[in-house]
Amino acid sequence: MLTPKRYRIWAGIGFLVLSIMGGLSLPARAIQVPPTYTPYPTYTLYPTYTPYPTYTPFPTIASAGTPDARVTLPPPITDDQMEGIVREWRIGSRYIHGTGVFSMTDLPGWDRQQRGVVEEAYVVYSNILLASFVEVGVVEWSGGSSTDAARDWFNEEALAEIWSVYDSFKEVNSENSGDTLTLDYLLMFRQAPFLGEVYLHPLGNQIVVVTIVVPANSPRLITLLHKLIIPTILVNEEFEGEVA
Repeated sequence: MLTPKRYRIWAGIGFLVLSIMGGLSLPARAIQVPPTYTPYPTYTLYPTYTPYPTYTPFPTIASAGTPDARVTLPPPITDDQMEGIVREWRIGSRYIHGTGVFSMTDLPGWDRQQRGVVEEAYVVYSNILLASFVEVGVVEWSGGSSTDAARDWFNEEALAEIWSVYDSFKEVNSENSGDTLTLDYLLMFRQAPFLGEVYLHPLGNQIVVVTIVVPANSPRLITLLHKLIIPTILVNEEFEGEVA
């Protein structure tokens, strides 16, 4: 049976953490502009990215600022922000993964990165202002439609690797509907608490995995994102393509 740690569908964790540290914890710096320019200046401030960045779920965070610096989270989400997410979601288009394996309602205004092939397709939505991310993955697996098998898939060893970027994690709730399994976690990173949710929906030869992480001071946000995203996910089992 395939294991979660073999598939890098939690890339948003590393992306979000590095973004939080860069966007929320460090003071802004003025950039000195050279007095003269050449036709093709050789700046090195922004590295060259490939179309599909090689994010890992376990980044080396020591090089990003002071290792022991406390992460400052945004204020609790407001009613206006919640209404804005819903309003943009209603007018957004439908997102189709480049493999054609699945589609879902888009999240306008959120940064989106997709990666994968037919056997392992996922997309990450991140919002630096809300210090939050949603990752949707569809992965081939051999566990059938059993939520018990899905639970075994997420054993302690796999979870320790998945959440290894955080200082600690603790499962606080689980809900098994018979068809789906939802696991809730309390995560700590640099003295800042986050809420994590892992939603698993085994579909025979495939499993849908949705990971949502938000600041612990905005529990309504994780509920909203669950309601907006999960019911809209459609898996196309017959299409076979590749990310362009």
